[in-house]
Amino acid sequence: MKNLWITLIPILAISCGKILGEEVARIEVNGVSSQQEIAEAETTVRLYEGDEIGFWSDMSLEYRDGDEFWWEVEILLEGEPHSNLKIDPLDKDLTVNSTETNFNGEITTAYSGRNLMMTIGETGEYRVRSRLFTTSETAVVKKAALVVKKH
Repeated sequence: MKNLWITLIPILAISCGKILGEEVARIEVNGVSSQQEIAEAETTVRLYEGDEIGFWSDMSLEYRDGDEFWWEVEILLEGEPHSNLKIDPLDKDLTVNSTETNFNGEITTAYSGRNLMMTIGETGEYRVRSRLFTTSETAVVKKAALVVKKH
């Protein structure tokens, strides 16, 4: 039985790594953007044709049920515009390290969740700029990071 566990542990670790992905970039945003003030951050990462990448939100928030949040993500390839994405950080297909309380529509949550997957079509240096927006005037954003992971 001991030999079985010794064999299974590395296989399970590799499988979890494939599902959760390997972090290749983290964009910490200090604040929420508005029409009057833009809070943005960016990073550059080298990606290769065929890479499967996931955009994850690593968040800690307090907000009211019905409030909306979204990332505006601008991607440049070798300095030239490549794509623009709008990502809902609350819309996740995979979540880890999650806690949430909801008391009469007042939500407090912290999590890391995968929001979007995409396949890289061309090898190069990708600059990823992100800004976080919300419809709420009372939301408290304790932590907001857009994370890029290879899957």
